[in-house]
Amino acid sequence: MSETVQDELVGMPEPAVLRRHSHAGQTVVSYGSRVAFCYDSGDTAMRNLAVVALTDAGEPGLRVAAVFGLSPEYVSRLRGRAHKDGAAGLVARRGRPPKLSAREVGKARRWAADGVTQTEIAARLKVSRPVISELLVRCGPLPVQPILTPDVTVPDAPDAPDAPDAPDAPDAPDVTVPDAPDAPDVAVPDAPDVVVPDVAVPGVQGSAAAGGLARIGTGVYPSRYAGASLLYGYLTAAGASGIFGSLAGGPGRRYDDVAILTVATVGFALGIDTVEGAKHLRRAEAGPLVGIGVIPQLRTFRPRLAALADRSDPLALQRRFAAGLLAADPPTSHVYFVDDHFVPYTGARPVAKGYNTKRRLAEPGRADTPIIDERGRAVVFTSGEPSGLTRSLPAALAELRAVLGPDAPILLGFDRGGAFP
Repeated sequence: MSETVQDELVGMPEPAVLRRHSHAGQTVVSYGSRVAFCYDSGDTAMRNLAVVALTDAGEPGLRVAAVFGLSPEYVSRLRGRAHKDGAAGLVARRGRPPKLSAREVGKARRWAADGVTQTEIAARLKVSRPVISELLVRCGPLPVQPILTPDVTVPDAPDAPDAPDAPDAPDAPDVTVPDAPDAPDVAVPDAPDVVVPDVAVPGVQGSAAAGGLARIGTGVYPSRYAGASLLYGYLTAAGASGIFGSLAGGPGRRYDDVAILTVATVGFALGIDTVEGAKHLRRAEAGPLVGIGVIPQLRTFRPRLAALADRSDPLALQRRFAAGLLAADPPTSHVYFVDDHFVPYTGARPVAKGYNTKRRLAEPGRADTPIIDERGRAVVFTSGEPSGLTRSLPAALAELRAVLGPDAPILLGFDRGGAFP
């Protein structure tokens, strides 16, 4: 039977299957009976180019990853780098990364052409002066645009008297004036159309339309963040609803101040480092966790949270939370532990430098000084410029005293510290 089948299949084309063969230092990638790529086995750039070309041609990424012995995540990163930087993005950059980006190099050359000193350019770009000196020696300032000769500008002078033809121009405003109100008439009704489809959880639209807020009632909602419901006990014990309700921010149509503050609290508990990290949460799954249909988008969440921060006292808010927690579950010991933690800062504002023990160098940042009880619960913390514990401890102790009262006994424990022995 097998011989009969083989005789019938004689002359049939080979099935188009993606294969990769390596022999004698050469790698051949074939698709059926045709060779698609042939390159040295050690040429990583050609391999990455073949991977991206095959996926762009419609081959599934999972199959390409299996054929080349790569992970699907790495294939996805290669495609992203190729679409962003082209073929140059497929070659791993070796050596120390450049101190200046291409945009900063252009700024330095343009400033040098304008007569700015190298010291001033280095200060603007936050690098050392030798870096700017080496750059200008290698590339030089940007060439100054040549000034037009008088022969070019002189003929333009007689054109000025042609200005009397300008009375014909009023015809243009006569046409555009009636068109101006048409633009807002079209854009105004389109605005709510973008917001309404964001509500994707069943049963949420009715609640939002009835009360103007995205609140939800009882029900069962799937959520990958259900583990964060362990925070309910702490928030209830500390009286978070009353504390959040005492703050006043900007007006909101769909989300009140309590919802905004609860989203921020639960978001940081879920692991986002900054407010920008909220865009990585699944809105429809994080919403039921805080009692709303979907959490607000970043363009709504960020200004609302900023308005609340501008109109509140963060230290007073911290003291109220700490007092509520300790009143609900008093500590069994009067021993508290204090320590300094350096938090690096990568923004553009000029801030003081401190010693980063992880990288073993001085860099811009701040120092947080938290105080915890013997059960590991954070009670209070202060934040300021990097300094020794002898300077940051009095302010942290004053915050702890404001929470515990003037007569509560306090015993602080701390270590020597690696940054400031």
